Amino acid sequence: MKKKIKHSRRSRTGQVTGDYDGEVNNQDLPHGKGKCIFEDGLLYEGSWVNGKREGKGKMTLPNHDYYEGEWKNDAPNGKGKHYIGGEYYEGDFVEGNRHGKGTYKWVQKQIEYVGEFKDNNKDGFGKYYDGDTIYEGEWKNDTRYGKGKIILTEGSSISGFFNHTTIEGEAILKMSNGETIKGKYEDLIKKIK
Repeated sequence: MKKKIKHSRRSRTGQVTGDYDGEVNNQDLPHGKGKCIFEDGLLYEGSWVNGKREGKGKMTLPNHDYYEGEWKNDAPNGKGKHYIGGEYYEGDFVEGNRHGKGTYKWVQKQIEYVGEFKDNNKDGFGKYYDGDTIYEGEWKNDTRYGKGKIILTEGSSISGFFNHTTIEGEAILKMSNGETIKGKYEDLIKKIK
């Protein structure tokens, strides 16, 4: 049965009421297909189960940022796309967080990360493209940490155990001509500049 009702959702600041138009269950809770425009300007259109966003749906914010994809228990869960302030993520979500595999793009800066995420941070194996270089390797808590390599556009690469932006211990430089040099990161990076 379709109905127009008042419905509220939890937010960081408390309950937010909205006007729901769509299918409802026998307790007058959104259930099935419907859309709700909340007082804070947020719009959700898609599937509902017993008053919660669940299934496929799209949430659009007043500034036109959006999340579109799978929902479970009133939060993004599963595969989805999230566009916010010139940044774009497509991949796995768990309870509203980027978690699993995905692609994150900083559109105006032409920077892209493809890899694993944990609680919204780059974590696990991934590739980070920033125009001039590619970092391919391990990440921990949004920082390069573990085995990895930087590949430069002219074809050379430097690899080793990364701790943020430097390599701890021995680094290996492979020149574009095929020559391989081992040494300290600071010394090797000077050879390719």
